[in-house]
Amino acid sequence: VAITNYTLDAATPGEAFEGAGTYTIDVIVDGEVVYSIDVQIALRGDADLNNSVEALDASIVLEAAVASALGKDSGLNDFQLFVANVDQNIVAGNYDVEFAVETLDASYILEYSTKNALKPGSADWNKIIK
Repeated sequence: VAITNYTLDAATPGEAFEGAGTYTIDVIVDGEVVYSIDVQIALRGDADLNNSVEALDASIVLEAAVASALGKDSGLNDFQLFVANVDQNIVAGNYDVEFAVETLDASYILEYSTKNALKPGSADWNKIIK
């Protein structure tokens, strides 16, 4: 069934999400909630999901990448692997979370966190990942 003329319970993403976490968004039709959608929000590179990209995230991703390369469990859940995959090495329709993170992702995260530590707000993923 197609639903037209619907709204979410927030006007902007900033109003709906205050940071990393799991949120429920209500779809409202004619003033009534007709469906609820659970979404997870995290910062790119924030492997420990603490709402901050830090050197610790790079360490976590490096450990996960090495474990995966050795055929072991990465220790991260699918959402953490997705967030940690900062260079988005995803082949359309063929995303394998077990091998999604690489040591290069850890390097990018370390560079991003270092730039932000030295000059807050200066890091830019588009400039780091070329």
